Parts: sequence; C-alpha cells; structure tokens
Amino acid sequence: MRGFNWIKGIIGIKNIIPKKSLLIPIVFIVLSAALPIQAGVFPSFASQTVCGDVDVVLTPSSGVYGDDIVVRIVISNNQCEISSFGFDFVYETSMFSYQGIEKLNCLTSDWSTVDGNEISPGRVRIGGYVGSATPIQPTENGPIIIIKLKVACQSPSCQDGQQSIMTIESYSDDLASYEPLPAYGTFTFIHYCGDISIPVDKAGTWGDIIHFPVYVANNDTEICDFALDFLFDPSLLTFWGAEKSAATQDWSTLTWSQVEPGRIRIQGLMGSGTCISPMSSLALVTMKAMVECAGYTSDTSVPIAIEAFQDGIACMNPRYFETNFIYRACPRLGDVNGDGNITPGDAQRAFEIYLARISPTFDQLTTADANCGCPCAGMEHTEENNCITPADAQWIFEHFLEKRILPLCCADYQCAQGAVMIRHEAWIPHEESLEMSALPTIADSGESVTVPIMASNPEGIHHFHLEMLYPQDLLEFVGILPSPLTKKFVYLRGEEHMPGVVEIEGYGEEGIAGNEAGSLCVAVFHAKEGIYGNAPLVLNKLGGDIFSVGDEGMMHVRPEDFRSHKNILSFGEGREREGMLVLPVEVSNAFGMKAFGFDVNYSSDKMTFIGVNKTTLTEEFVAVDGNKIGEDVIRIGGYAKSGIQDMDSGILVELVFQMRASGGKAEIVDVMDDLKEYIILNSGVSSTHIRGRTRYNHKKE
Repeated sequence: MRGFNWIKGIIGIKNIIPKKSLLIPIVFIVLSAALPIQAGVFPSFASQTVCGDVDVVLTPSSGVYGDDIVVRIVISNNQCEISSFGFDFVYETSMFSYQGIEKLNCLTSDWSTVDGNEISPGRVRIGGYVGSATPIQPTENGPIIIIKLKVACQSPSCQDGQQSIMTIESYSDDLASYEPLPAYGTFTFIHYCGDISIPVDKAGTWGDIIHFPVYVANNDTEICDFALDFLFDPSLLTFWGAEKSAATQDWSTLTWSQVEPGRIRIQGLMGSGTCISPMSSLALVTMKAMVECAGYTSDTSVPIAIEAFQDGIACMNPRYFETNFIYRACPRLGDVNGDGNITPGDAQRAFEIYLARISPTFDQLTTADANCGCPCAGMEHTEENNCITPADAQWIFEHFLEKRILPLCCADYQCAQGAVMIRHEAWIPHEESLEMSALPTIADSGESVTVPIMASNPEGIHHFHLEMLYPQDLLEFVGILPSPLTKKFVYLRGEEHMPGVVEIEGYGEEGIAGNEAGSLCVAVFHAKEGIYGNAPLVLNKLGGDIFSVGDEGMMHVRPEDFRSHKNILSFGEGREREGMLVLPVEVSNAFGMKAFGFDVNYSSDKMTFIGVNKTTLTEEFVAVDGNKIGEDVIRIGGYAKSGIQDMDSGILVELVFQMRASGGKAEIVDVMDDLKEYIILNSGVSSTHIRGRTRYNHKKE
C-alpha cells in the first residue's frame, strides 16, 4: 500500500484545478501507472531498498522424536541499521512443539526487549526493540534471535525422511526491507529405529588402557554398516584404535580416522560377513584409549561421547550420547608415604625400598621411582624389577630443598639416562620415531611468510639441531620465532650459514611435556617481489633429540597481480546417464583455495539434488558437502587443512541430480569464502543436459 500515498497527494490538488471535468482522465492516467493491468507490462513506480537477506538456519536440520532444534534467524549482506523488528514464525504443530526464544549469542543480546508470543497454534509473533542498547549496524551479520523447538512427532505418525517447512513472514519495522519474504527452512524427520549407548562412568589412571564398547539395542532393521564419531579430551586420552565385537567379527572392514583432535570417525562395513539381526542387544564396536598424565591431584570426571551416526545406525536414539570418564588421580612422584607432602621422610622411605628393608606396595614403587628409571628403561614397576636406587632418594630430597622439580607422573618426565627419551612400547602406539617436517606454505609475492617446523611427537625433546634448505630465488630468510612448545627454551637460534641453507637449533633445560603434534619453531621469510613459482623446503637432521625428518614441504609464491585476476566460477558440460545428471562446477584458478561456499538455485520440480562429489582439486579437503536450504536452493561448501596447490583451471566439485523432467534450470546465485571475488558465469539446463551460457553475471553485492 506504500505506493498509494503519492496518488492521494495528486488527487488532493483537485481544488486548484480550474475544470473539474479534467480530474477523471488525470486520475485514470495516474492509476494506470501505479496499478498495471498485467504484471510485467508496465514498470512499477513504487520502489524499495533491499537492506539484506534473511535466512532460517536449523541446527540440526534433521532428527528424531524428542530432539531439541535450534532455529536461528540470520541476517546477511546487511546494509541498514536495525533498531526494531517484528515478524511471524510459522511451523507445523504436528511436527514440533514451541519451547521459547533466546537472544544469547545474537546481535540483539543487549537489546532491551526481545520476546515472542504464540498467537495461534503454529504461529509465534516475535518482536524486538533496541531501547538504550546499540542498534545493529550496517555490515553486521549474524543471528538476531534464536527460536527453540522440540520434535514432537514420532513414528508411525511421521515417516522416515518426511520433511517439514518452517517460515518467517509478515516482516515489519526495520526488517521490512529485507528479503526473501517469506524465508523458510526445511527439517527432515528421521525414523527412530533403536537405541545406542556407551558404558557409564568408566574410570582409570595414567597408563591404563580403557575400552569403550558401543552398544546397540532394539534395532528394527538389520545393521550391515555403520559410521559414528567418538569424542574425548585429547589432553586426557590418546586414541589407540577400534576392535570388532563378537557381532562384527566377520565383517570385512573396520576403519577409523581423526576428523580433528578429540574426534575420531569409526566406520564398519559387513562386506562378506553377516548383518546384525533386528531386535538385537549387543556391542557393535569397541574403542580403545590410553589415559595420559593429566596432572589432576584428585579424581576428576570428564565427558566422552558418541554422535554423528550414519549409514545403518543413522536413526539410532539418542542422536548424541554423552557419559563421563573418571580420571583417578595417580600418586605423586616422591610422595612415598602418601601423606600429600614431599619431605625428607619420603626420601628415607625410598632409600629403605632400595635397601629391601620394607616390602613396598605398587603405589610406593611408583612414587619412589623419582627419576622414572623403570619407564625410561621400558619396564613396569614390580618388586622383581626394583628400579629404585639411591638416586631416587636423592632426587626426592632435592625436591624438598627446592633444587629440583618432580612432575606428577612419569608420563610427562624427561628421563635422566640420556637426551632422548626411551618410550615404553605400550605407551606410544604407532609412533616409533619422532618425525620433523615443514608445512606446505602459500605466499604472495612481496609479502612476509611463516613456515612452521612441525614435530609429530615432541614429547621429551629438550634439544634439536637441524638445517632447512629453502629456495633462495623465491625467498629471503628473516629469522626464527619460538612456538608455544619452545617458548620456555633457554635459547633458540636460526642462522643462514650459506645461501639457501638455514641452521636451526634450540635447547631447553626441561623437555617438552606434551606428545601432541605441534611446531617447535617458525621460520620467517620474505617472498621476493616480482618472482613467483614453487620449490621444495627440505629439512636435514644434524643432531639433538631428532629421530628422523619427513617428506619435503612445498613453498608456493603467487604472482603480485594474482588477486586482480578475473577469476571465473561456472558450470561445465553436464553428463547425463539413466536419468542421473552430473554437473561439474569449474573454476578458472583454484590456487591457494582453502574454503569455499556457494548457493545454487535449481528447478526442484524437475530435478532432485542427490549429493556432491569431490574432484582432483578437492580430494584432500577435510569436508565437501551440500545441503538443501530452501525449496529451490542448495548450499555447497568445503574446507581443507592446506590450500589447493594447483594454478590451473579445473573442476572444483561435481553436483549430482536426478532428472525427473526436462526443462529444468540451475544457477549459481551467491558465493562465499575464497570464491567471493570470483565472477559467476550463469548456466542453464536444456531439455536433456546442462550447457554453459556465454554471458557474465557479477557476484551478488
């Protein structure tokens, strides 16, 4: 109705028109301009500035009965100030129950008023007012409010894969200038098909091997494959692998991989084995982990969990199962009499054990071995081994005099017998040597670049000495910086003793305690201006606690005008076979790309989105995936540990569709992350397959 205001103004001048008969044709002409008879025949004179976009983001976007769903109303591409807003949130009451709203971690977290009221079943009216707080500023993007729902539908009322659409509509106040109207999100119901769990409150202390079986029960279908994530605190537990259970002993495949520190993905496949029968109650797989020396002085409970169930257990309940692991505090080194303090009496008791004057308990043998003689020699503490010597008593006494520091556990101790720590085979699985390497690095011509020197297992290192060979035609050496692992080292130096060769050495009075991979130091270079290319970075072992060096890393230097190139993102030639369409997404230059995202509009009435395939460019990416975010929109994304090291054009990903009818269309409509500077080449779908058009469409501002 906004367009009628100026019409009223024109009509209001009738009193100054000399001939009343002229009013009718004037009004007719005005109304004809304002209200075209047929859409698209006449342009509309009413206009509205689009301030940005509104999205409905669900977490998670699928689930089972009883799951909590978080719905974030997110603004993006924001160009306007927002000090008040209102809208209606509409959902299916047959699928969800409304649980309320919250503004924590939202752009409106400090606003005076943000509230919602369910004005009718399935419709919540939500509004917000800034009050004395700060309005949302242009360029600020993110959630403005969170709506909480719970999945209320269960089988058989809701079917597996059944989808429910929730919308926001009736925008008002400052939100009225945002698109789309309405905005919507889609939730997919997952049929509850059984139970999954892990044991409650397992316990252990450092050096123990703990088994965590995963149990399934009440499954209503056969289980022939599975995938799940095991979550734990990596500073407390070291993953030692997975074992088949009695039920999966004849399965062909059981694999695991680290998704990130503290998250292991475990997958099993029946192959030529036997599926698990319906209505079973048994262990599916068992995870193993070793307890690290965590430094706790009292028993401490920490969470462990399983989640992200896929394949044959995708519909198990609950979707996230968390329990506790209890870390039993180990006796402190040097506290032989167990009174909580280290005194000369403890030194005396250790000496008496050495003399065999007393029969020690296991705890006494452990705490009296102040220099960790048994573990350093690869032995366990037993009365037969009797690793206690006078040196242990001496060390305990020196600790009392504050001349020496004894750690909590032998696991974080630097052995006294030599510079290199001898590790018990049972402690450190699959790490027979410490390996050094330089990370692959991408730099821009004329800019500074850092190269971390990585250690696969730095525990026990207090001295390292190596040299780095670098491409002197591309780089100039600047210096060496410490890392968190070596920030307490007595000295750390790096000197170029000949062109292209840097000698690096570091020394600390105490060895590095942690065994997680990390950098010992960082080499700093300056990429020479006007020169680009790639060349290897090579490490050579010179001495110290270094067992070996790994494969060479690569240094890539990009041209100075790399960022100004007109890089293109487009659809390539589609391949159709038996109703399936594979649509390649091509980039003109993928070099250095670490993360990408883009949205695709497509004809959902003629095409069904199936999934995303990795390509040669993205095969090393940690994740590449796609998700339907609207009725006609899919969002594609991926990210990698290191950037793409290929300067040629190529296929980034392949989109897979099922073609239900001819004449569908697909178009890239928005780009994100490393694609944000790319020009989008629109593409369409013909009656049989996709062909690229020849015109450019610049990215959405």
